[in-house]
This record gives sequence, structure tokens and C-alpha cells, in this order.
Amino acid sequence: MKLVSAIHNVCNNIQFENIAEVDLYAILNLQPTNAHLILKTGERTRMCYLIHKLYEYLKTDNRAQWRGIMLKNLEIREDFYKSKYKEAASELTGRKSESFAQRIDDIFEL
Repeated sequence: MKLVSAIHNVCNNIQFENIAEVDLYAILNLQPTNAHLILKTGERTRMCYLIHKLYEYLKTDNRAQWRGIMLKNLEIREDFYKSKYKEAASELTGRKSESFAQRIDDIFEL
């Protein structure tokens, strides 16, 4: 829950519309919930980066399945994901993406 709480603090109402922390936990853990994670306009690429970091963090054999379900739930095509998931951390991105990538990287270093 600590990881989800940190992600919620960084991303809630910025990358996705306002959602309760407990609902974000359920969504990221593929548990039943009535809540939906709705991406804000222009945040799809940064969410690809977050999904990639979560994918790397998972220590399970079905992490590819988890990623596929998350992408489907967020309406992100896999080919888009594969072409964009590292873009937020690229030196060619804008200040907003660079700052986002650094905050997300910091979360996973805890």
C-alpha cells in the first residue's frame, strides 16, 4: 500500500482524474471496484512510463498479463505503449515529463 500511496500522491488529479487511494490500490492490483482510472488529456505517454515502472517492479510470472489488462483498462494500445513507455525519461522530453519521470523513479527507489 505504501507504493500505491506514493503513486497516488504524485499522480492523483494530475495524470488521472481524482480517485480515492483505496480505489487506485484495487485498480492496480486488478481487484474488483466500481471506480475507473480515467486519464487526463495529454497524460497517456506519462502513464505508459508508470505502467512500465510497475511492470518492472512486479515479481510475478503473470506481469505481462497484468500489463495487458492495465493497458486495456486505460484504453492504451500495446503498440503505442511499446513506442512511448521510455519517452518520459528521455532527454528529449519536456520539463514536465522529465520531472514526472524523476518523481516516479524516486518512488521506486524507496
